[in-house]
Amino acid sequence: MVQDILDNKYEMLNALGIMQHHDAITGTAKQAVADRYSQILSDAVEFNSGLYTQLIAEMSTSAGVNADATWEACTMTSTSPVDCGIDGTVGQ
Repeated sequence: MVQDILDNKYEMLNALGIMQHHDAITGTAKQAVADRYSQILSDAVEFNSGLYTQLIAEMSTSAGVNADATWEACTMTSTSPVDCGIDGTVGQ
């Protein structure tokens, strides 16, 4: 489990390092490069999502939260309760 966490951390830190390239920060990259930056970050978030969803579920269950609850990352642009409903509804 510890190695999985370290692997996931490395994946995210690598993506964040790429996002700090001057073209990514200033917005001067060509569209294809900007699209690739976006894909790299999206892939890293997706890579991390499974493990962190599992860890959150385990911790919440041990804290007394319903064991049948499901957890997933909200990928909406805004993270308001309206966009990412806690009851599984989105935008309602």
